[in-house]
Amino acid sequence: TGRIKSASEVEVAKEDGTTETLSAKNICIATGSDVAGIPGVEVAFDTDTIVSSDDAIALQKVPETMVVVGGGVIGLELGSVWARLGAKVTVVEYLDKVLGPMDSEVSTAFQKLMVKQGLTFKLGAKVTAVTKSDKGASVSFEPAKGGETETLDADVVLVATGRKPFTAGLGLEEAGVALDDRGRVEIDAHFKTNVDGIYAIGDVVKGAMLAHKAEDEGVALAEILAARRRPAMPGSASRRHPASPRAIATGRFPVP
Repeated sequence: TGRIKSASEVEVAKEDGTTETLSAKNICIATGSDVAGIPGVEVAFDTDTIVSSDDAIALQKVPETMVVVGGGVIGLELGSVWARLGAKVTVVEYLDKVLGPMDSEVSTAFQKLMVKQGLTFKLGAKVTAVTKSDKGASVSFEPAKGGETETLDADVVLVATGRKPFTAGLGLEEAGVALDDRGRVEIDAHFKTNVDGIYAIGDVVKGAMLAHKAEDEGVALAEILAARRRPAMPGSASRRHPASPRAIATGRFPVP
């Protein structure tokens, strides 16, 4: 593992317990993201009953029933996969539409296609608890605008409420690198942080957490450091939702 010691040094901890310090003119923070939980709800993740998106692709058998918490990209992609494999899938989403920032007409049409595949939706629902039960796990939720609590039982509960920047333990505070209120590294239009010589790209910075966005930013930063100045275009990456069927949008998006 590595941590930033200064604007030009990275300390690497090796498997044998020793450390090595690497020096460079420029440092790029590109550590990606980690699974986010449910705000205000304690979730005891395991690998087979209450799972994250990381573990949902490694289930040893197809569950008879599955509840997916989160109707965004990750939840619908994995939920549709398990539905096609034979699971009865129910998606619980806080918003009154799926796919978050996607155009409402597209998200409505997409949801109808998901329903044809056998998925059931509970929209405008605020999850209040995710617990293990005798038969698997249960999800309790209430209307986002207030109302009576409802509980769904399932063999597997997939919590797919998004991801969060992975910035812990990198030495950013000691190096003086500024973070915003969501734990993301603050950068300018050229991916530069507030510390000279330290840059950041991908899921650790503002914008959609998409692989192709991170790749494009990596290429752009390489060009910038090679003195071929190319300003970043926050919010300009296309959005591709790899569920079946696919939903794709391009153009300028509001940067969250």
